[in-house]
Amino acid sequence: MNNNLSPIDEAVHLYSGGMDQRFNLKTAVGAVGAQLAETPSGLENAVEAALARDPWVFFDFQKQNYVPRHLFFKYKKFLIMPTEEEVAGGFLIPGHRLIPFLSRLVHPGDCHFKSSDRQAIPWKKTARCLRDLDVYFSLYNTSAVYHYLFRESHVNGRILEEADGLKKPLSISVLDMAAWFYAVNFQPGDSIQVTIDDWKRGSFTFARHEKKPANDHLVGEWCNHLEEVVREVVFDLLGPVTDLYEQLALAFFLGADSLIHKPQIHVGGFLAYMEDIMLTRLAGEPIFWMRGEPPEEALLEFSDLAGSLGQVTDDSINGVLSQHGLAFGDDELEAYMRDELYNHRDNLESVLHRYFKGRPQIDFANSEQEENFHMLCQNLWEKVSRQYNRFVDQIPGRSRASGLKILDEVLVWMRDQDQVEMTLSNKYQRQFVELSGMATILTEIIVSLNDPDLSREEAAVVFSGIEQMDIRIKATIAALRPRLTAKSRPAFRVIQGGKGEEKKKVYQLKVELEERGSPVWRRLRVRGDCSLAELHLVIQAAMGWTDDHHHVFQINGCLFGNQAQTENRDCLSELETLLSQVLPAEGEPFLYEYDFRNSWRHLVVVEEINELTDLQGCPECLEGQGNRPAENANAPEYRQRLKVLADSHQSELADLEEAPQPFGELHMDAINLRLKRLSSR
Repeated sequence: MNNNLSPIDEAVHLYSGGMDQRFNLKTAVGAVGAQLAETPSGLENAVEAALARDPWVFFDFQKQNYVPRHLFFKYKKFLIMPTEEEVAGGFLIPGHRLIPFLSRLVHPGDCHFKSSDRQAIPWKKTARCLRDLDVYFSLYNTSAVYHYLFRESHVNGRILEEADGLKKPLSISVLDMAAWFYAVNFQPGDSIQVTIDDWKRGSFTFARHEKKPANDHLVGEWCNHLEEVVREVVFDLLGPVTDLYEQLALAFFLGADSLIHKPQIHVGGFLAYMEDIMLTRLAGEPIFWMRGEPPEEALLEFSDLAGSLGQVTDDSINGVLSQHGLAFGDDELEAYMRDELYNHRDNLESVLHRYFKGRPQIDFANSEQEENFHMLCQNLWEKVSRQYNRFVDQIPGRSRASGLKILDEVLVWMRDQDQVEMTLSNKYQRQFVELSGMATILTEIIVSLNDPDLSREEAAVVFSGIEQMDIRIKATIAALRPRLTAKSRPAFRVIQGGKGEEKKKVYQLKVELEERGSPVWRRLRVRGDCSLAELHLVIQAAMGWTDDHHHVFQINGCLFGNQAQTENRDCLSELETLLSQVLPAEGEPFLYEYDFRNSWRHLVVVEEINELTDLQGCPECLEGQGNRPAENANAPEYRQRLKVLADSHQSELADLEEAPQPFGELHMDAINLRLKRLSSR
């Protein structure tokens, strides 16, 4: 059972999973009320919403009742077409072929298969490179493929983290079909007719299905009927907002019995047969869609429709958010809560502020609804706080913190683009929607870390998935930024509109890395009419940092930073603050901190304030010493190395292969070249 389900969701899930007949909302409300010891009259809306989310039921619109999926799929049939490689090698890789004929909660490797004479078909292990497995996993998204392979072997996770992991063989379970192929006289071109004995637990029976002529009219009729259901029901009702698993499940449920009682072709064959339906991907998620029609356009229409839905009425966090058109729920909120506790903080308001920072705000109908929502959040917070174990959460917590940092940044960035009036071409509109989908996939990866039973190895694989999503997200934003953010995030510029004495000031600053035994400092000249945001870029260029992490200034008791990055509501905008407005007097210091994980603190001292007489050479690095640590260095290890070498002579350090960066040669020409390029942007 998923420990992250709300009590109502869990009760509904248990009820639907145990039912062997259709049921209506009234009977479900009564059963859930009895289980939770609550009055049924107050549960109807919450139970109905939970049933809509429950992966174990279908809703029959005509009969207005619910059908347990394990009941619908029992003894239904579908076809699998083995590849030539599988027939020749006497094996079968289940892979995506069990979609949607197996519960999402069951791993294909945990299923049981037998022949029509009740002989069990055994499993065996083989080795295949990931690039050779694409044909068996093309209906999965990337994270699902990695999860599948990790379930096969923890070693797979470590291999996939390596730079050349895609080329290395992975351990994978396959069905040993050699004896069965021989017994039924299986021929190339034949299919396997699979009977679903138990959808919920994963039990299937195999029988041979002889090859049919390519022009067989039954195949054509079957494909045409499935296409009709997919187009008129699945596409028109749901659009591209459901994944391929759900598209297929609903198509078989809503179609005629012949689709699943007398299958004529496998799913891949259906795609090859049809001219108007194709397999495509939306934000990395495989879906069926109309050929020649970008699903992104339809997704935008459905998103607009979701945003125009009625007021909040549900009594659960998921219900409040979903009815308001928000595709986030209590699982995501729990991830933020766990991150708050992981970072030794204990403030629910801070969690909620961060959670909604890049997302639309809820327009409650009245104060009572708002109070009810906050009460639901408070209840979840208390539950998470009671159950949280920071010792167990060390590795998952690190992965979660990294993932949420990326997610926060992309959500805030996307929100900021709504304020920029630009028309996107179809190409870039597609990329923007794909970016939204990447955020959704990243959210799913982060939510998986809520599982208290997650092993350290599984958490490490999740961290690898987060890093891959980070690379994809940054690449997409880099492609979109020139077309979207030219007005919303100016590059380094010299402000020509300064007033009075502000325009004439030039500041001489000494920037020193606060590390004992680390002689790393720069002496800089900067104009008084540049902003703190520009000073941040100057320090980055002068010190040699690459601006991969967050930063903040602490000046005269106030915080200044990039408001799109920080969670602190007291942080003032560095873009709107000039040096001459806030920097202290001569001889006074302030602090610049970079990379909060490692906390690289720079002490900045205002050495001189002079009249600006020459525009040339500003910003400029006058002198300095030492080089900063590696961009992603481990701070404790770096500091320990400095301590060990503290008593060493400078001449001796040159002979050490792993001498810390501070003792390397400083290239002033390179620094000032970076500053010159910066000021010319």
